[in-house]
Amino acid sequence: MAVSVHQDALNVALKEKLSQTKSSFSEPRFRLDGQMIWANITYSGAVDFPGLGVTDARAQIRAYFAPAIQLVEVDNRSEIQIKLAVRELTVESIKITRGGKSLPLIGLPIEAGAAALANQLLGPAGKLLEVLEFHAPTGLANEVSLKEKNDKHYKLRWQPEKIRSPVKLGALVAVADRSRFLVIAQQGDDLKTSAPEANVTITQLRKATDDLLSRNKASWVNEGDLSFFVDLALVQKLVAQAFSAGPICLNATAEKYPANFTKKLKLPETSTIDCTINRDCKQTKNCEQTEDCAQRNSCRTCKLRIHGRCRVSWDEPGCLARRGAAKLSCETGKTSRRIACETEKEAKRIACEGQKVTERGVCETFRTSYDAFRRLGTDYGNVSSDNLTLSGDARICLSNAVLQPTNLKLTASLTAALNAKANGTIKFLPLNLGHLACFSEHKESFDVGASVPQQMLNVDTTAQIVNDGSTIGVAINVANPVRFLFPVEAIVSKLAEDKKFSIVCPIPSTAATIRVITPDRWWPREARGIFDRNLPAFAFDADVIKKPVEAGGLKLAGRLKKTDSGVGGIFTVSLKSISEAKKGNQ
Repeated sequence: MAVSVHQDALNVALKEKLSQTKSSFSEPRFRLDGQMIWANITYSGAVDFPGLGVTDARAQIRAYFAPAIQLVEVDNRSEIQIKLAVRELTVESIKITRGGKSLPLIGLPIEAGAAALANQLLGPAGKLLEVLEFHAPTGLANEVSLKEKNDKHYKLRWQPEKIRSPVKLGALVAVADRSRFLVIAQQGDDLKTSAPEANVTITQLRKATDDLLSRNKASWVNEGDLSFFVDLALVQKLVAQAFSAGPICLNATAEKYPANFTKKLKLPETSTIDCTINRDCKQTKNCEQTEDCAQRNSCRTCKLRIHGRCRVSWDEPGCLARRGAAKLSCETGKTSRRIACETEKEAKRIACEGQKVTERGVCETFRTSYDAFRRLGTDYGNVSSDNLTLSGDARICLSNAVLQPTNLKLTASLTAALNAKANGTIKFLPLNLGHLACFSEHKESFDVGASVPQQMLNVDTTAQIVNDGSTIGVAINVANPVRFLFPVEAIVSKLAEDKKFSIVCPIPSTAATIRVITPDRWWPREARGIFDRNLPAFAFDADVIKKPVEAGGLKLAGRLKKTDSGVGGIFTVSLKSISEAKKGNQ
């Protein structure tokens, strides 16, 4: 990432700041060259000299600055903060007058005159210039906003609406040279500021930075009053970082969303009617009896007592007999219950096996009749609707997203769920066999529930970087089909009960009746009365870079640009004073 600011923009920013202070300082003139940053500023005001009294003074002051650079976040955008701390101030020249007449400085005490200049000129100038600050925008958004989409038929809202993807710098170097302040930075976690080594000449430094910009096809960053360049790989990395942060869900609300369809009805192959009954008749009830028949009551009693104390005890025979009888009765009951349970289990198994034989026979009889019916022709009509609409809500979530930074290849898991109403009119148009069976087209109105079953899809698509001049964003189109279903078996049932349909289309009416009274498993999916439709493709549309409109309090004019290697823009300060500043520097 590279940001470049021309000294003229710094001049205008400082001039605007001075105009707000109502001080005696004016006409700032920055110079940036050879890794030196200095500025001349004019002082016009009163100076009280010892021995001369109060005079009118006009002085030229030169300030030398030491820069401090860091990346800051302003309104969820990344900006390069340039702070210029004064490290030296000198009076280049001074002219004093009183009543319009020049006064000589010769003869003034040197120390007293220097003290007056230090206290009345350099001190206030140092406070005014103590920490100059200029924010240069990088264009990068630290918070990507997913754009809402509204149509007359639907509304799309994202959750979350914004995804944080802050930029962190790992290395940074600042170069003040050839009338520009250039900052080159690299993405990372721990910032390290690099300064040229002492033995590196300004010529070597210029060549190194020029070569770096040239390799990235970003030499244009040294044009305009303010320019920035962001390597395309960094843009893609930040986008990938944002989309990989967690699930992103699309909440859609539809009002009469058109979902028309046409489907040719074909009688399924006879072989698809599977009469195999796979129901397991094995009975799993546990007949084991776990009751504990042990008799633990004590039959011990006292047989001889002397002076109130038991001297001889024994087990009473009658008690022992009763306890033995109780245990025998318990064990007999357990055996009876186990035998009854096993008998019941076997009866149920036999009944189940008999039911399987009966069902298989019914199915095979139906299959034989169906095969004879099918030999009359397989295509018997078109089912269509030109006014099918959906109303309701849907939720589609993208999770486990991985966006490859190098090629913007997106892989993710997609889950979808929908709850809606389907409303419209079904048309039955006879074809082939239908022409023999139906005398005219039949229509049936319906109003049934529609749903999207929970389904997991694998997304595999590629994002595109798009540029409209004011924003550079990423568009990720997800074209994977998301199926929704509406239960046409309810409509089939209506057709089976419709006497008018029975008169107009007797054979399809008979087919509908048979379909209603037979199990789903006898029929392939196409004949189960469930129509599939695919929801339309949707897109993640987010702005990653936005055209800056101001910098350091100054308005900017320009457009974003995109090249094969990166994105950025060249901007001018749109104030009349910039042209005046340029004339003063020539």
